[in-house]
Amino acid sequence: MFRIDPVLSEAAAAVSGREGTVLLVADGPDRPDLLLIDRMAGLYAIDLDPNGTSPDDRQPWVSINRKRAELRESLTGLGPPEVGAAVVLGAAAGRLLDPNQPHARRIVLSRQDLTDPAWPDHLPRWPIPDAEFTAIVDRLAPSVVFSKSGRTGATDPGAADRAAARFQLDTSQAVTALVRSPAFSGHVPNELYGRLYHATD
Repeated sequence: MFRIDPVLSEAAAAVSGREGTVLLVADGPDRPDLLLIDRMAGLYAIDLDPNGTSPDDRQPWVSINRKRAELRESLTGLGPPEVGAAVVLGAAAGRLLDPNQPHARRIVLSRQDLTDPAWPDHLPRWPIPDAEFTAIVDRLAPSVVFSKSGRTGATDPGAADRAAARFQLDTSQAVTALVRSPAFSGHVPNELYGRLYHATD
């Protein structure tokens, strides 16, 4: 199961409602972790390096450049627009995106940077015309997940069933992990066994 790091959800929440900005959270490992489509900043592919501390680490850039190339291909016929790249250094302390300093060759952000609703304003700019902006969103949105705060009063008829299915999967995964563990003694704890029984009943 593809799990979204909380920092990505927080980044999406920070810019939620910001005019002219769409931030998409990827639904799989073949997409950039974040895809920023901003009328003023432009289009950015952004990956999270959870333990990253240095912009000089080569591996995150190899990965994001590959995804950026695939993203350009998926936008064939739309320009193609410039696609910027950035890496979030998950273990870096403080802010890394300084609007008062010249932009470095490699654009890096910290978890703290992404909590600022204005962080897209601090990136190098490749503005997107309105018609192209709409076309890019229309092209990319079906294959990604929007992360956005829920509206009060909204209803979701299938939520309970999906939650039950997730519970079943999570419990089954827990038992599988336990059985495969080198420390497994052959005994499933009563609490976990009871949860599995009720979840699969």
